[in-house]
Amino acid sequence: AFGEENLYPATASWTTRTGLLAPMYDWPIALKGMDLAPGVVEKWELAADGLSWIYNVRKGIKFHDGSSLTARDLKFTFDSALAPKSVATYLKGMVDRVEVAGDFIVRVFTKGPQPYLPNMTTLYDPSEGAVVPKDYFERSGASGFAERPVGSGPFAFARRVPGDSIQFEANLGYWGQVPAFKKLTINLMPEEGTRVAALKTGELDAIEVGFDAARALETAGYTTPALDFVIPTIHLFGAYDSRGASLPLADVRVRQALSLAINRDEIRKTFFYGKADPAFVSPLPEGTADLDTAFWRDYSDKLYRYDTAEAKRLLTAAGYPNGFTLKLYTFAMTGAPYLPKLGEITAGYWEKVGVKAQVTPVDYGVFRTMYMKSPPDPALVGSALVWRLTDNPIAPKPMTSTYAPVAGKLQLLSNAMPDLAALIDGAMTEPNTAKRRDMLAKAVKTGAETFVGLPISTAPMMSALGPNVKIPFPKPAISLSYYLGIATHGK
Repeated sequence: AFGEENLYPATASWTTRTGLLAPMYDWPIALKGMDLAPGVVEKWELAADGLSWIYNVRKGIKFHDGSSLTARDLKFTFDSALAPKSVATYLKGMVDRVEVAGDFIVRVFTKGPQPYLPNMTTLYDPSEGAVVPKDYFERSGASGFAERPVGSGPFAFARRVPGDSIQFEANLGYWGQVPAFKKLTINLMPEEGTRVAALKTGELDAIEVGFDAARALETAGYTTPALDFVIPTIHLFGAYDSRGASLPLADVRVRQALSLAINRDEIRKTFFYGKADPAFVSPLPEGTADLDTAFWRDYSDKLYRYDTAEAKRLLTAAGYPNGFTLKLYTFAMTGAPYLPKLGEITAGYWEKVGVKAQVTPVDYGVFRTMYMKSPPDPALVGSALVWRLTDNPIAPKPMTSTYAPVAGKLQLLSNAMPDLAALIDGAMTEPNTAKRRDMLAKAVKTGAETFVGLPISTAPMMSALGPNVKIPFPKPAISLSYYLGIATHGK
């Protein structure tokens, strides 16, 4: 979220929503483990015709300005998500219109069957639909709301220092568990060493850390909870972009060679200290719904093997016997502060097969403006990026966010594979389980064998807590920020 402190959920990035905004907003649907659970919406059901969802809003919820949360606010939230400037691309693709059917009842009409709609309106990736007060927003205007946002979550916005921190105060009238701490400050500290030092001095009580720091802090007596799993991945831009047709990454043999050159087992054993699992088929987590896990586990082990001899053979066959040079962009992301270091390690492996990666640190906010365009910024064409995917178990979601030629997505396949796009879109809306599984199997294989996404592993997000705080993280724990409302005093 560094460099992109947008406090309006409909236009904020996923990183910002989960890293900065989670304490002050509520989402329509909550999670209990990976199962859907009541949130602002206490009951939801699919209409008999399969073309709309009926959401029953929980009564008694108050926004931070004291106003009651009703169906009008939930409809306004959906309408805001459908607005042109919104980045809620999944809701835009799923929802046709929304109607108020009672003071606490909303009916969401969908674009054809949309069995996954409730999954898209939890905090879990893509975390769309954080509930916003209609009257306050319309009274304040977009700019006024951005200055003093209002939600209904466990903490209320107090003030912010751009580029430095955001301060919150406990919502003592919260409908859920009232926070034990009266004040909360989220500090923007991109450097891990700075965060660790602040934890040790007591300036901070909870931080995200990489594996080296977590190991050292645990040895020093600190609690280091593992949160959710993420998928550190190398993405290759411009492989199917006409602007990069003459560049090395346009050749699938080159992309496969870059994958074969990475020693993933060594990374898991050394960099992740044995706590990470093997890479699963891109861009999905192991255990994805509607996939044969055993089949795809075996497939992934073969596809993502380490074989420098074959990598060199493929590079030579593609016309690059002496390798080539490309940029490798790096920055830290929520749940994966170690990505810059992982980029350096990857560059080292590539150098062994003759490929020189120019590691290029960049601020996430700057990079986001580059890939949010459609088509992406030309500076990305022919380059690589160290990224992290979440372990969202709904297969069409990560496939869409990785491949789809839509502004706001990574667009790694440009418009080159309409048949694959049709399979993914079809699987998202197909109510028949057998048909959906068949569509997904074909789509997953086709996408993985483009080698535009090179998963490294499945690694837990690590955190560290000071002595003054305890947090009973559930599994999965989506982000550190989301659970600050249930933190208790450690002493």
